Amino acid sequence: MKYWKNIVWLLLFLSLHLSDRFFPVSYWIFFAALLLASLTVISKREIRLTVNKGIIGAGLLFVSLILRFFFQGNLYGTSTFYMLLAYWLLFFIWIIWFNQGKSRIKVIAGIVVLTVAIEIVWGFGQLFGLIENTNEHFRMGGSFGNPGTYAGYLSVVSPLILSLLLTYRRNRKAENLCYLLAGCLIFIVYLLVVSQSRGAWIAGFLGCLFVVNCHYALMEKLKNGLHTTARKIVAIVCVLLVACTTGYMLYQYKSDSAFGRLLVWKVTSQKSLSIFGDGIGSFEANYGKWQSAYFASGKGTEAERYVADYVTCAYNEFLEMSIEQGIFVLVIFLSLLFFAFRQKNKTKSSLFIGAKSSLVAITVLMLVSHPMKIPAVYLYFIFCLAVVLYGNGKCTPLKWGKWTIPVLGLLIALAGGYHLYGYSLLKKGQKQVFTGQLDKGIENYRKAEPILKNNGIFHFYYGSALTTKQEYEAAVRELELSVDKTSNPNGFIMLGNNYKELGQLEKTKENYLVAINMIPSKLYPKYLLVKVLIENQEIEEAEKWAKEILATKEKTPTTAAKEIKQEMEKLLMSNYKNEMPMD
Repeated sequence: MKYWKNIVWLLLFLSLHLSDRFFPVSYWIFFAALLLASLTVISKREIRLTVNKGIIGAGLLFVSLILRFFFQGNLYGTSTFYMLLAYWLLFFIWIIWFNQGKSRIKVIAGIVVLTVAIEIVWGFGQLFGLIENTNEHFRMGGSFGNPGTYAGYLSVVSPLILSLLLTYRRNRKAENLCYLLAGCLIFIVYLLVVSQSRGAWIAGFLGCLFVVNCHYALMEKLKNGLHTTARKIVAIVCVLLVACTTGYMLYQYKSDSAFGRLLVWKVTSQKSLSIFGDGIGSFEANYGKWQSAYFASGKGTEAERYVADYVTCAYNEFLEMSIEQGIFVLVIFLSLLFFAFRQKNKTKSSLFIGAKSSLVAITVLMLVSHPMKIPAVYLYFIFCLAVVLYGNGKCTPLKWGKWTIPVLGLLIALAGGYHLYGYSLLKKGQKQVFTGQLDKGIENYRKAEPILKNNGIFHFYYGSALTTKQEYEAAVRELELSVDKTSNPNGFIMLGNNYKELGQLEKTKENYLVAINMIPSKLYPKYLLVKVLIENQEIEEAEKWAKEILATKEKTPTTAAKEIKQEMEKLLMSNYKNEMPMD
């Protein structure tokens, strides 16, 4: 059992690369590995922890999560809560483990390279049609399913691979490893281009540029070359021109996507911030309602109404963190990054350079995307942070940590595993409902309810099953909980449908309008509203919405949208003398 710790680290990383296909089993493996990892601190008679400002900041983040768990709870029933606790406990486990020998960092780095190689093979397998992507909307997405998520992961690990490659190539050792690293880097560049993810391009480029600067002292050479004021001015103008031109070209490359993110930031910026935040998961739960209220107030432009969509993240991790965990945690997190970037590479380690460069890439990506929503990226972020911070500062014995860390590992693993048990019941219930075993599915939903009582998506599926069984009052109770804990537009549509069955037409219209204003380019909720207005003899209002449907420009033309518009044309031509034609 000499290498059992290395097996634990391998399980930790690989489990998060299987999460999209084997959820929740992969997360059970992760929490089991976390528990084993927390036991590694017992194997030594004395454990030591480096103390510096960055590690103190990490400690404050971990303590804030524990306090939030006890005083606020998991308000939105998300597994992210337990994963965050696990990540930051792993940070301290790695700090302690790395202090026992620098060679241990190479073990984790080797596992990272291995997982990258697996992801590359996975991606090319999907491109060649040998492996099916779990997300049917995309041909390629690696183990993550989504090409943007896949590109985000590849972009942030590329600086570490480049740093290792440059070091081994310069020292002329491990020739076979050099070929492997070079191959990985070339394939990553190709896959990044194919993914069409602009945020990943920028993050990967800046991270790798940081590596090149550290290895070849580009900034020092540049300073030596710019010894006159005229040269400095020319250089600044050239850099600004290149940056502005590149930025404009990237914006125009997928302008609707970029404008959509600007809309998200605009709507979110109108939300007042608090010291301790609204709870982890609150952004996903509430953003759709904010967007709906924004358009309902008449503030949105036609271009904004066109690009608006169902959004579950802020596309800016710092903005989302300030909403969910408050200004207090945001300041600590920014301070932690600041102290990490200030650390000096005293030993000229390529792993230190690669880890610090990856932190640069992750930070850049955090400004325009959602890397911290990707478990594999968050785990890699924690590793890089531990590599940069572990050897700087006073190393002191940690007597109480020898047993505290395993106890915390056990508690987090049990809490996370119990929550995942609720997800397994949900998935089992979904499968039974979809295959016609309605009663059995509802029974599993009832078993899962005490565990997932704060999860809005769970209540949506539970309410949907009750709707199918025509238990409308019970369905309304579940769907009201759903729309309180999530901004899923389908939840509001389903809730409106149930209120319609109960004859409560005003509440039906109210919920349809929320869904309409949430995503104004969608035709279906408008179509449902027109039907309700006709049934309620509100002819003028129905005519207004029928014209609105005909004037709406869909993002992606579909057969269903075409049929809805044809029905609206027939409706307007009939002058509402009869009920809406249903053929």
